[in-house]
Amino acid sequence: MPFHREDSDQNKQPRRIPIVSMILMAVFLVGGAIGLVADWPAGPANLDWGVWVMVYGGYGFVISTALFHALTGR
Repeated sequence: MPFHREDSDQNKQPRRIPIVSMILMAVFLVGGAIGLVADWPAGPANLDWGVWVMVYGGYGFVISTALFHALTGR
């Protein structure tokens, strides 16, 4: 009896490109670059507000986009 795999080439669906995730990564990259280059006033611990936004806002953004991708698959 020949070996039969369920995921043979005949049964494979083409892999979808995660367009929404790529857009969110681009937003994070461009927004983060602008936020770090802009001239912000000093904030807590004498760090610019752009650094604070990237550190804390970036974590929130990455976690929320990871949850979005995990729940929707996009």
